[in-house]
Amino acid sequence: MSYDIEVYGRVELTTTAMVEFALAQGFVPCRDVGAGSPAVLELGHAGSQDYVFTFAGAYGVEPEDLPEVQALDLSGATVLYQITVEGSRGQDVPAAMEFAKMLAVHVGGVVIDLQTVEVSSGDAPEKPKARRFLHARWFYISGDETLAAKYLSMARELLPQSVPLRFGTHDPFSGKLPRDGDDGFDRYYREHCAHSYLIIKGKAPLIRGRVSEWLDPVWPSVKLTFALGDSTPVEMRELEDFFVAFARKTGSFFAHVELNEREYRSSVARSLVGLWPGLPRVPQWLTWFSSGYDELVRPYLADERIQVYPEGIVHRWSATPVSADEIAPMVARRTWLPEKFLPKQRDPEDPAIATTPARVVPESLPGAHRHRRRSFGSLFR
Repeated sequence: MSYDIEVYGRVELTTTAMVEFALAQGFVPCRDVGAGSPAVLELGHAGSQDYVFTFAGAYGVEPEDLPEVQALDLSGATVLYQITVEGSRGQDVPAAMEFAKMLAVHVGGVVIDLQTVEVSSGDAPEKPKARRFLHARWFYISGDETLAAKYLSMARELLPQSVPLRFGTHDPFSGKLPRDGDDGFDRYYREHCAHSYLIIKGKAPLIRGRVSEWLDPVWPSVKLTFALGDSTPVEMRELEDFFVAFARKTGSFFAHVELNEREYRSSVARSLVGLWPGLPRVPQWLTWFSSGYDELVRPYLADERIQVYPEGIVHRWSATPVSADEIAPMVARRTWLPEKFLPKQRDPEDPAIATTPARVVPESLPGAHRHRRRSFGSLFR
């Protein structure tokens, strides 16, 4: 689970200019930079040269490729830069964010923090109108180079609204499903996404989706974001059927569908140490538990809200989507699951970070013994 920052600007920097800008900010390339364009620079601190984050660009963007972000005017932007902090390096996020803000000034642009939709620009943003979004996400223990093909096949069968029209690793997207076909979609993922996640875009109500890289990813996932209230409604029955079937088919150990008012974020915490952070602290409309999670959490879930499958269990709070605030009156305890399953999130600068992972996770998850060791150690603090 990487931390992703985008900078949309009006100035296209060459590879040499990108390196010079990085040097001026106190960062150096960790390895030789080729002459290719767009450039992908792995940057480290000038003193230690230890890797901090990746700086990529400049990617040309057309007006139709610009994201629709409320309270943000991206008109005039012609290039995109991407700054990525790897999932287990959360301590480097502040440095990456500061770098992005300086870059935005340099290229006459704005910063979009895709985790919080924090906007850095010359003008204060207007208060956005409340919209609601459905975030569906499936988590896995390891990567799978066939995951994109499985997604597309099942989407066509069970949830046509989630079939993408365009795809790629960055805007503007080079892949077009009507032109490239299902085989082209599968081939692109295998050939280009060993180390980069695949982004998909469709038509309403699907806003976007993402399939994690398949070679040694940190807690890989597939995630989709749907807009509610658009002219084309989400087919909820089809979404539920797809949610369960895809989790079963692909071996997801945890999945969820969350309703909230944040286009770019759900409530799943991010881990600082590479360990699985734990289950979300707030309840979500639909959840899937498998790979040992089902046995751990089932005693704490009401039988009438559970559906059992050979591979795991589904928990549903209501027949139609509800948000965490709407679920709260239905929760019989202080937290929807015991604290031992939930992470601590006590970073005032970034409350999405799991400052302490959950004490209890399934034995099937990598690093489960480290969760136990952390829990035991905390008894003496």
